[in-house]
Amino acid sequence: MDLQYYRYFLSIAEHRSISKAAEALFVSQPYLSKVLSRLESELGVALLDRSTLPIRLTADGECLRYYAQQMLQLETHMRGELSHARSRELPALALGTPPFPEVHTMPPVLARMARIYPHTQFRLVSAPLADLMGQLKAGALHVVFALQHPVMSGALTTPVVQDRLLLALPPEHQLYQPERASMVSPPWFSWSELSGSPFILPPLHSISRQSQDLLLASLGIRPHVVMESGSPDAVAALAASGLGLAFVPETAACAVDRGRQLAYLSIDHPLTYHTLVLAYYQPSPCLKPLTEALQDVYRGRRLPPFLSSSS
Repeated sequence: MDLQYYRYFLSIAEHRSISKAAEALFVSQPYLSKVLSRLESELGVALLDRSTLPIRLTADGECLRYYAQQMLQLETHMRGELSHARSRELPALALGTPPFPEVHTMPPVLARMARIYPHTQFRLVSAPLADLMGQLKAGALHVVFALQHPVMSGALTTPVVQDRLLLALPPEHQLYQPERASMVSPPWFSWSELSGSPFILPPLHSISRQSQDLLLASLGIRPHVVMESGSPDAVAALAASGLGLAFVPETAACAVDRGRQLAYLSIDHPLTYHTLVLAYYQPSPCLKPLTEALQDVYRGRRLPPFLSSSS
């Protein structure tokens, strides 16, 4: 059993709410519900009494909470003992990340890491994900920070934060309604109505383009691709200029959308959700502080004006 499942379960027990636990863990509520169901299925017991609000643990759930806490405490002690001697001995750290999220995320993260490891030489490499994973496997990089993708198969991964794609709408679009508290598609609207609309998409054959093409096809949208760009900042600027619709990761929208008159439409579809992870082949004492630094950066971001939140 993955120890991460026990961490998720303990968070649910602490918050007595799956939705509040999901928010604290930076994962979606549907994903956390699936983790809980899998945990109950593998253990063969019901862990929560869902007939009450707030939810409460069953007797089996209380038993699991006790042993889960013991296991995680043992894991923490073990890792501490193993890394104590070299916790401050990190001569170099080569970190790879695609253009997104590198531009707006890594400067404050690396500044924090430099304070933790003042004698470490840091190297930041920005390149397409496939190239980065090749460098990681060859030993030229220590860790890669990017959206989780099958190209990471064979590497170890640590989840950092969940992201989702939002549809950026220019002011001229019929669905642009910045006065609404929540930008969700109206009941009369069908996604297929956007077929033929101008779209700004990532470069052809890129990993991001493959993902967005799948999303468009599943929504029944046949886009008219007018421009291509791999930079969320550039995509947002092009959309704000009225050149077309565009998908923008929510974390990028929080960082780049400052003063732009864009509205963002939330899309209730599983293909819009992605997880940003750290990928590596050899565990390092820097992984925990690096994960915490990244999570703090994302936690400190605020949604831009008119940005919707899924209900």
